[in-house]
Amino acid sequence: MKLTRIKKKCDLKNIIIYTVSYTLILFALSLIEGDIAHKEGVINCKSSRNVSLCSVLSIKTVNATTDIFSNIPDLAEIAEKESDCLSVEKYPSTKEERSSYILSINTLGDQKLNITPLSTSERKKSLKKNWWDYPPNILQSPQHGDDLLVIVNKHYKLLSNYTPKDLVSLSGSGMIFSSGKIGRKIIINPLKEMNIAAKKDGVELVITSAYRSYDTQRGTYNYWVAKKGGDTDAADKFSARAGHSQHQLGTTIDFSSPESNYKIGSVFNRTRAARWLEDNAWKYGFVIVYPEGEESVTGYNYEGWHYRFIGKESAKKWHESGEVLDVWLLQVWLEG
Repeated sequence: MKLTRIKKKCDLKNIIIYTVSYTLILFALSLIEGDIAHKEGVINCKSSRNVSLCSVLSIKTVNATTDIFSNIPDLAEIAEKESDCLSVEKYPSTKEERSSYILSINTLGDQKLNITPLSTSERKKSLKKNWWDYPPNILQSPQHGDDLLVIVNKHYKLLSNYTPKDLVSLSGSGMIFSSGKIGRKIIINPLKEMNIAAKKDGVELVITSAYRSYDTQRGTYNYWVAKKGGDTDAADKFSARAGHSQHQLGTTIDFSSPESNYKIGSVFNRTRAARWLEDNAWKYGFVIVYPEGEESVTGYNYEGWHYRFIGKESAKKWHESGEVLDVWLLQVWLEG
């Protein structure tokens, strides 16, 4: 199944700018890399996602590498704008469309996605070379960003122009430092309920981070790459690239506590607050995204502070499944 692509009216000037920019950058990269067409992780011009780009650039056999795109913010920005400008994909709605979409994704590159229920040991046998790597073919999420169960990880990314329409101040949650943070309105009451319950158990929760825009996340990721001396491998273990961050959804919170001096990281993972969240957050619709020991499945280090709201009913079903959130979301989406 090919997803329906709807043409949009675009400024001819912008198209020319994007085309020239791509051409110049690809030429420069070819000089640096030598034979760019033989580097791993290439953009497949036969993919429906890249047809418009390859057509504009008259690319047939020479392809640009995904990794290089991801590591050059200006080029990534141009690519995202070009994609948004020329076309938009219709999200698959039926079970048959979902299955066909997944099958089409699996034909894009050497590496297959983990799309069927597998045991942890089976998943780990089919890993990438490095557990923190991004796959060679990154695609738009198959759901709208407003969907509480939208899939956002290293395989699927949100569009650069996605912004939740119901962003509000989180001060209504009553949590420390919440007044300077924003998130979707739907998470206010669950946060308030969870905060009250935590306090009854002698646990103080703090919001250290909530919604981040695509551009903010790009800056955050670039900051950590620079902090790590330009080592993207190091940054990819704990910081998401733009479009791949669940903070863009407005339903994801980084918590902390006075116990860890309001910090996140390993110091927070050892606190009572971290243990309380692990045991109780799901009751209020919040689930841990990057659990301990599942780095090879999630692609990120253990983050005992990073929780995403998926709704109370869904969180209960997730909790009962015992699965990692990414795997569970894919299963639910496929089953429709």
